[in-house]
Parts: sequence; structure tokens; C-alpha cells
Amino acid sequence: MIINKITNLNIQYVIKMLLDKAAKSIFMMSYLAMMWLLVMIGCSRNDTHDFSNVEKIVTENPRAALDSLRNIDYTYLSEEDRHYCDFLLIKAMDKDNERHESDSLIMEVLGYYERQADEVIYPEVLYYCGRVYINLGDSPMALTYFQRALAEYPCNSINPIRCVILSQTGELLQDMGFPQEGIPYLKELIRINKVQRDTVNLVYNLQMLGNMCVNAGMYDDAEYYFNEAYAWGKQISAPFRANTVHMPTSKGLKIDLDSTLFISGGSHSKAQRTRCYQFISTAFASLKAGELDSAYKYARILVGQPDTNSRESGYRILLNPEMNRFSTVDSLASYVTKYRDIIEKYRGNYALQRLYVRNASYNYSVQQKERLKDEKISRSLLL
Repeated sequence: MIINKITNLNIQYVIKMLLDKAAKSIFMMSYLAMMWLLVMIGCSRNDTHDFSNVEKIVTENPRAALDSLRNIDYTYLSEEDRHYCDFLLIKAMDKDNERHESDSLIMEVLGYYERQADEVIYPEVLYYCGRVYINLGDSPMALTYFQRALAEYPCNSINPIRCVILSQTGELLQDMGFPQEGIPYLKELIRINKVQRDTVNLVYNLQMLGNMCVNAGMYDDAEYYFNEAYAWGKQISAPFRANTVHMPTSKGLKIDLDSTLFISGGSHSKAQRTRCYQFISTAFASLKAGELDSAYKYARILVGQPDTNSRESGYRILLNPEMNRFSTVDSLASYVTKYRDIIEKYRGNYALQRLYVRNASYNYSVQQKERLKDEKISRSLLL
């Protein structure tokens, strides 16, 4: 009887042990299954999204890139992929000439890449900050971001993004009314074009530099750069000979205006702007040379242009005392009124923009000096 009782106790103990182990095993299996599920979900959210197809077409076909990017489900994107997707979206919008209505998205992207200290993408993000602010009509802020972007590159870098920023900075300064400040950026870009033997962009940028010199009143320099652009342009294609405009200077230079349309890839707006700059140069050169009929003809063309710079130059020539014989008293009174309106509108923003340009130029100069010093130290350490 005692033996039976002991046996029963042993059986109960064994059964209890087995049940406890089973319970623990079930719990462990459930726990492991849950952990595996969480790991799988985490992995699915952290997988890097493949943006390679979008990256390939964002420049050649930005509209298709925009369609692809806007169809991406952000739900399971990692933080890195989400911000990179936003960056590509901003880039595609800019290349498709789709206006940015707010700076909120680009500021969020900028904040992320500032924290990541990404040496490749960060300078380009700064550049697109500038592009967004141009859309928003804030030229001084755009200039600040362009110069911050340039400061991220070594001084002699021929990085393609740096080249784009140099061009955009020079053009922006010209549009803000400070062409002389924009000239060094175009000269650096032209240096790079010559190093790379990029003749097409060299000719275009020489023309742009000539335009800046016209706006800065540096007509002899403008003549030199237009002449150099024409000389290089003849090496690209034979159709560079069509219509010419005579610039009545001591050298009797002839400038091929149709070359502009070739160099700009058929962009009518850029070609028209370059044509106007060359008309300005020709008009002032005519006035200086005493060829008043020619000066009057080009001045009349200029006052009919949509851009402020052309109209201001045209009215300034027409109001020159030597040109009085070409206009009636009523016409002169009309010229004075229109010229005054242009000057008043321009003067309203000039002082503030000048302050922004000086501050931005100073900051850029300081950053470049620091970078040069760092590069010198790095080279000395390598030696």
C-alpha cells in the first residue's frame, strides 16, 4: 500500500513536470514567434528602397521621375529613404520647371542631411534650397544657400554640381543688379570649361560673361569676351555665320547673334536675353563712337523689351543730350517719366539687397579661406 502511494506520487510529480515543461515550451515558442515577426516587420521597414531607376531619369525625363516618386508609398520607408525620396522629388520638380510654393519640405530635407553630414548629397541639398528660394522670390536667401553650397567644395574642384552653382550664382547676382560681383563666378566656371575642353559650355559662359560686363558698364571687356565666344563657337559648327550685328568700336567687331540660339540649345528666353545684352553693348558703343543713328535704332529696340535692364539702358541713351534731335518735346517728357519709374522701383530694393550681397560675399570669403587653410594642413600632413 505504501509502495502504491509512493508510485502514485512519482507519477503525479512526473506529470506535473511534463506539464510545466510543455507550458514553458509553448510560451517560449510563442515568444520566439512574436520576436521573429517583429524582426521581419523591422527588416521590411528598414530595407533600402531602390531609387536607381528614378535617379537615372530625373534629369532626362523629370516628369516621369515625378510620377514615379509620387506613387511611392511612404508607409514602410525608412527615415533615410523618406528624406532621399523628398530630395529627388524637389530635384525633379526643379528640372521640370514646377514651381515650389513653400520651403517647408526642403528645410526638412536640409535638416536631415545636416545631421547626417553627408558630403555628397548635402551640398546639392543646399543648392536646391537656393533654387526653391528663387521660386519664392527671395533672391538674397537663394544667394546665401548657393554660397553655402560652394563653400562645401574644394576651391579648385571641377565637380559638376559646383559648376552649376557657379553659373547660377553669377546669373543670380546679375539679376539682382550686381553684375560686377557675379563676374568672378563666371571666370572660375570658364577656367573649368577650358580644363575640361568643354567648348559648348565655354562659348555659352563666355557670352554670359560678356553680358555681365555690359551690365557693369565694362564695354571693352564685353567686346573681348563676345569676340572670344565667337572664335570658340566657330570651332563647334559651321552654321555660326548667319546674322551679325556691327559693334562700332575701334576694332569694328562683328558678333554672331544667332550663335546664341545654337549654344543655348534652342532656349529662346536665354537667347533673347543674350541678344538684348549685345544690343545694349552695341547701342552704347554707337553712342560713344558718335554713330547716333545706330544708337537711336538700338535704344528704340531696347525700350520695347520686357526686362527692366534693357528698358533702363534704352531710356538712358534716348535721354542723352546728343540724342535730343531724334525726339520731340512730348517724347522726351514721356521718356523722363518712364525712366524715373524704372529708377524708383529699382532703388527701393537696392540698399537692402546690397547689404545681403555684402554679407553673403563676406561669409563665403571666410569659408573659402578656412577651407584653403584646411587643405594646406592636410597636404602638409600627407608629406
